[in-house]
Amino acid sequence: MENREGSQTRDHVCVEIRDDALALWEKFDQEGNHLLDMIRHYFFPTDPRQQPNSGTQQGLDCATHLKKTGIRFKEVKHKSLLDVKFVNGVLEIPPLKIHRYTETLFKNLIAHEQRHCDNTQHITSYAFLMGSLVFSKKDVKFLARRHILISDKGKEKEVSELFRKLCRDEKVKDFYYDYLFEQVSEYKRTKWHASLKKLKCNRPAKIMFIVAIVLLVLTFVGSLFSVLSFYLHHK
Repeated sequence: MENREGSQTRDHVCVEIRDDALALWEKFDQEGNHLLDMIRHYFFPTDPRQQPNSGTQQGLDCATHLKKTGIRFKEVKHKSLLDVKFVNGVLEIPPLKIHRYTETLFKNLIAHEQRHCDNTQHITSYAFLMGSLVFSKKDVKFLARRHILISDKGKEKEVSELFRKLCRDEKVKDFYYDYLFEQVSEYKRTKWHASLKKLKCNRPAKIMFIVAIVLLVLTFVGSLFSVLSFYLHHK
C-alpha cells in the first residue's frame, strides 16, 4: 500500500515537473524562437546602444598597438560580458574565461544571430570586437596580464586563432560597438594632434640650440685657425 502511494506521489511530481517545463518552454517560445535565443538574451549588454556621430564605420587596432598609442586596458566586473566601455582613454573590458566549449558556444550563437536577428547582433559584434583586439599571441598575453582573457598557459596561439575564425565569413548587421570604435579613433586623433602641436612648440627652441652649437663650433674653428696662422707667420 505504501509502495503504491509512493509510486503515485512520484508520478504526480514527475507530471508537475513536465507540466512546468512545458509551460516554461511555451512561454519562452512566445518571446523567443530558440533555446540559443534565451542564452543570447542572457548576455545582452546592460546599456542601450549609442549611435555614432559619423556614418562611416571605424576600424580598431589590436591591443598591443593601442597600448603603444597610450590607450590603457582595465578589467572590470560589469553585469554583462558585453559591457565593454571606453572611458577617458581606458578600455574597460569584463574578463572572459576561455574553455573547451567557448568556440562552440560562440559559433552557435553567431549562427543563430545571422539566421534570425535582423536588428543589433550583439554576440557577433562582441566577437568582431575581440577579433580586432586579439590579432596575435602577443595580444593574448597582454590581455592575460590585464586579467581580461583567462586561458591555460601555452594556449595563446589557439586563443588568437579562435577569435579570428569566429567572424571570418560573417557580416555584422547594426554593429553594437561602432560608437566605441569612434571614441577610440577620436581619442587617438586628439592625442596625435596634441603631440604634433607640442613638437611644433618645441621646434624653435631646438633650432636655436642647434644654431648656438654651430656658432660655437665655428667660433672655435675660427680661433684655432687664427692661432695657427699667427704661429706659422712668426716661426
